[in-house]
Formats: sequence, C-alpha cells, structure tokens
Amino acid sequence: MVTGAAGFLGAALAERLAASGARVIGIDVAGRVGSGAGESIRLDVLDADALCAAFVDLVGDDAPSAVVVHLMGRGHVGVCRDDPLGAVALNVIGTTNVLEACRKAGVRRVVFPSSALVYRLPARSPIGEDAPVAPRSIYAATKLACEALLQAYAVEYGLSCTVARLGNVYGRGAAADSIASIVMRQAIAGGPVVVETLAPVRDFIYRDDVVSGLMALATSTETSGFRLVNLSSGVPTSIRELAETACAVAGVRAKPIERSSSPGAARDSVVLSIERMTTCTGWTPTFSLRAGLRATLADGGG
Repeated sequence: MVTGAAGFLGAALAERLAASGARVIGIDVAGRVGSGAGESIRLDVLDADALCAAFVDLVGDDAPSAVVVHLMGRGHVGVCRDDPLGAVALNVIGTTNVLEACRKAGVRRVVFPSSALVYRLPARSPIGEDAPVAPRSIYAATKLACEALLQAYAVEYGLSCTVARLGNVYGRGAAADSIASIVMRQAIAGGPVVVETLAPVRDFIYRDDVVSGLMALATSTETSGFRLVNLSSGVPTSIRELAETACAVAGVRAKPIERSSSPGAARDSVVLSIERMTTCTGWTPTFSLRAGLRATLADGGG
C-alpha cells in the first residue's frame, strides 16, 4: 500500500512495484494514480475512521505480508512554513492515523521517508544516523515528530517501522523551487544558470534511486522493531558542480552565475552516510548525477 500515490515519489513507486508483480494499492486524495500502477483508492489520511475501515477491507487475509509505504503529506518547506497548523495536521496526525489503520488491520510493516533536514547543522560529513538532530523548519519538525511516532508504535505494538532520511531528491515532478529543478530548468532554456551561491555542498539523489531504495526497505523489513537509515547518494556535490553538469547535459555552453556568496557558504555541507542502508539491504544508488540529470531531461525536465 502506497499513500500519496499520486505524488512525486508515490506515483513512481506505485508504478515500479506494480511492474515487479506486487499487488499495489495506491491511496491518495487525488484519486487515480495513473495506468499500470495497481488499484487506486481515494482517501484522506485525516479521515481516521474511513482510513481504518479501508485498510481492514482492502488488506484482509493478506495483512501478514502487507507493507505500507507512507508518502502522503506536505513535503514542501515553504508550504509548511505558511501553514504550520495544516502541516502538523496532515503530516503528524495523518501519520498517526495511518499507523492506527495498520494496527487495526493487522499490517505489521511500515516504511516512512523522512528528511536530512532533521539533522543539526553544521555537522561533520558524511552525516550518520546517530548524529544530533535539530530541525530548523516546521517541515523538518513534523518529520522528526513522525519518526518518534513510528518508533513508539514499534515498541508499543510490535510493528516493524523503518524510517529513511532522504537527501536532495530530484527528477521529473520534484518541487519547482528545489535547487536541482531551478538549475535544470534554466539549463534547458539555454541559460544563463543563475543561483544565489555556488559554494554549498549537497547530497543529490535521483528519484528512481529513491524508489529502488524504498522497495529494498519494504522487502527487507523485520518482523518487529524500529530501523533508521539514510537514503541518498552519499556523494558530495557543490551547487557549482550541479550547475555545470546540468549545462553539460543540456548542451549549454555557459558558466553558472552566482548572485551572492555568504562568508560561511563554503562550510555549508550536507552529505549523508549510506553505509547502514547498504549493509541492511544491499542497495546502492545506480544513477550518477550526470545520468540522473540526463534521465530527468529525457523525462521532460525538472
């Protein structure tokens, strides 16, 4: 079961799971998730009673083998900042409702994507899962709250709950104001590629690598307990490197332009350690930055 199955990651995940032969139930407030993505159910995770009833009805005797990948929520920092009450409701209360629906339907396994934004910065790179956390946005705070809920449900009710903290995910359908989308859009338009600063170092991961990582976690979950992993490329990439690679992929001969540069920008580095993820599942990312941006271009842009 994939909640948020019409979203950026949810649609791609539902389609890949269905192609692999799994029975897929896509849940989203938008309704259908597209052809080839399995069954589609229109549900709001804030409607706790309807959600529980649907889970019990849909899963039935398949509960012991079922896995829920919970992607529905507000995944944009700015949107959460503008409406903190709505963000907490959908992200935190919605997640609680999903966990309750799992518990009542007998579903034991849940996979939840969190964010590298929960880590305290500055931090020594690569950042491991045991590094201190200190959310700096409402969005990150809701993610951390959800992590705590999953851990509590694993302890209290014996569920198998896995949290995957994601790096900077890019690809078709990503937020239009993400740095990768901005850079790719400008490169496709022929340039110039203009960004605020070129110095920060980030950990970019292509959408399809995230999907394969989530699939690996869904199929390797334990019978009970809480598991926390980083899911990203583990490769440090400066914004300058991102811009230059995007220009090369789009066939644009232009040097990236920096609007401004703060004195501490060069020390702003967020790169995740993926050693635990690889050890737990055997998963490794397959797309280099160049290959991911090329696939994004072929798929219609950022």
